[in-house]
Amino acid sequence: MMNKKKIISVFLLGALAVSGCILKNDGESQEEPIRLTSVLEYGAIDEEIPEGTTPENNSFNRTAKERLNIEIDWLWSATEEQYRQKLNVAVATGNMPDFMAVREGTAYRRMAEGNQIMPWNEVLEGAGEPLKKWIYRNPQVLEAVTNENGEIMALPQYWDTKRQVNIMMIRKDWLYELGLGVPETIDEFEKVAKAFQEKTGASQGIFLTHKVLGRSVGSMSGLLHMSGSYPGAWIEQDGELVPGEISEKTKEGLAVLNRFYEEGILDEEFPLCDYNKLTQEVLEERLGIVIAPFWEYDSLIGREIAKNQDSRWITAPIPVAKGTKGAVMDTVSIEKYWVISRNCENPKAVMELFNLFVELETDYPKEARAENGFIWEWTAAHYFDPYDIDEMYEAFHGRIDAGDLVSPPDVSSRLLSYWEDCEDYYRWKEDGGRYPPDNDWGIFLARVDEDGAWATVRNVVREGKYELNRYYGLPTDVMTARKDILDKMTEETFTKMVMGEMPIEQFDEYRRKWMELGGEELIAEVNAWSRKNQ
Repeated sequence: MMNKKKIISVFLLGALAVSGCILKNDGESQEEPIRLTSVLEYGAIDEEIPEGTTPENNSFNRTAKERLNIEIDWLWSATEEQYRQKLNVAVATGNMPDFMAVREGTAYRRMAEGNQIMPWNEVLEGAGEPLKKWIYRNPQVLEAVTNENGEIMALPQYWDTKRQVNIMMIRKDWLYELGLGVPETIDEFEKVAKAFQEKTGASQGIFLTHKVLGRSVGSMSGLLHMSGSYPGAWIEQDGELVPGEISEKTKEGLAVLNRFYEEGILDEEFPLCDYNKLTQEVLEERLGIVIAPFWEYDSLIGREIAKNQDSRWITAPIPVAKGTKGAVMDTVSIEKYWVISRNCENPKAVMELFNLFVELETDYPKEARAENGFIWEWTAAHYFDPYDIDEMYEAFHGRIDAGDLVSPPDVSSRLLSYWEDCEDYYRWKEDGGRYPPDNDWGIFLARVDEDGAWATVRNVVREGKYELNRYYGLPTDVMTARKDILDKMTEETFTKMVMGEMPIEQFDEYRRKWMELGGEELIAEVNAWSRKNQ
């Protein structure tokens, strides 16, 4: 193992190499900082962020300047809603930063085809360990961003595909109080939702936001999964890939949601509802059922327990109609595409930033702590181990299942920092008491507890209670040209049908229009891709 002095020496040499060190006549060095530009997508400000910490002066930026002599300038910043629009303008005008994260596959494709971004092949040679291991762990991911010339056009941040699997989170104490069991069918789900609504006097028994497509908490797609409907996913049927938006199961699912709406289980103004309202309803104990990916069991449910102290939740697979599986899981899950502009003068310095982030992420020194101004959402370059949750679960349970809540498991320093709460968490789970008001145990609640969210996700996948979204390629020609139009029509139609403003019987007409507006060509393109990649 390399000693600390040697590590520091090598690290400093690397920093000088990328910073463009200028030697004076007397042998002294004068370093000119490397300046890199990027853009920032930001969400709501967390109350835990130290006062005075900004995207410009956060700990990562300071550390990059101190260690690598790299300074980061934001060309612009925008909220999640505005980011896509500003990104499209940047692509159209060519006003690109040196590097950036792109969430939309269509935008990434435009950049690649417009010769606006450079390949990563040479840049990736500078990736350190364990970053290189994380990047190359799933070959299908890099295949998705490699062109016909063998050029890797993006650094894809991908995830363990189990992360996006939706599950149900439900108030266990309310079920017990009302003498009800955990719902497994749609009829049981409907009964429980009504009972919870009557108990709390809430305006809804199950929450629905304005989002239709996608699998985020409160999206219509998440509820449609109960009926075996998977809008936005491509499911194999009789050897062909078919889009969930136009399936007969979707028609059946919309009829179920329309019934929920007519019965008052859904908020009559759900098209105006958003995540903030959902959060408020949960925190104020007016909502006891949430269908969402696992992380909401920490970020939302954990906060509710911390705030109110008197609640108990449980996780379970989504209730399903007879003959359906409920959940859907991607073949490959790419969250964002990191790209480097063709005009970037220091692409190797970009890789130095990624290496720095991974070092801070795994070693977890003081400058990587939130209380010291390290806000990962505000770091210009970030990349995570795609499988760290599964590894954490298995490593921790190697100790927990043996009855050893003291001996540290073999994990990174960051993950190990959570282990010190293990004994206290399980004592609270067994005997009750005070849950930390700052939700310090949310990680245990969601990721570690054998009755928690990640354990339920693992069980859903192990038992095959999911359909597989089999398309993972880049947007096709028709997707790039027509997807926004098709999605808008889908969202408007589904919303009207759930609210009863359009009869469910018109679903067949919607399907016909969807095919005419490019859907037929889209299905042909996707199946051509499927045959090529089998």
